[in-house]
Amino acid sequence: MQNKPMRLTPSLIVLLADGLLVFFGFITAVLIRDRILSIIAIPWRYVLTHAAIQLFIASLLWIWFRFHKRVIRLFHARDYIQLIIAVLLLHLIRLGLWYVFPKEFRMARSLWPISFFTTAFILVASRLFVSYLYQYYVQSNKSMYKKRLLIFGA
Repeated sequence: MQNKPMRLTPSLIVLLADGLLVFFGFITAVLIRDRILSIIAIPWRYVLTHAAIQLFIASLLWIWFRFHKRVIRLFHARDYIQLIIAVLLLHLIRLGLWYVFPKEFRMARSLWPISFFTTAFILVASRLFVSYLYQYYVQSNKSMYKKRLLIFGA
């Protein structure tokens, strides 16, 4: 058997993009919380470790909910609700893991609600944006190739 090179499929692109958005949502929540609540140096080593853990759990949930297999341009209300439930599950699991870490390695519990709302907003907004771009692209292609008809007389 030959090892086939890994191809970049649309489902893999969606999984990677969502992983990037989950990572961005968590980092945004850390920046929001630490810049609003206190003016201390951000412990980036801990933050990046927690972000990697969150990214791993999110990728497992995305595969379990099969978000990477769905067509984003055809997302419906039920899919958005499932997306928000998956983000809520992600943050509940992370909050449960809060008790596993040693005290000096724990992130503040006030970070998780902020992270939930920023991540959910970023993911839903990205899907709405892709749907809008697809609709705009389809409408612009339909109007581009219409033949114009000019009727003389009558």
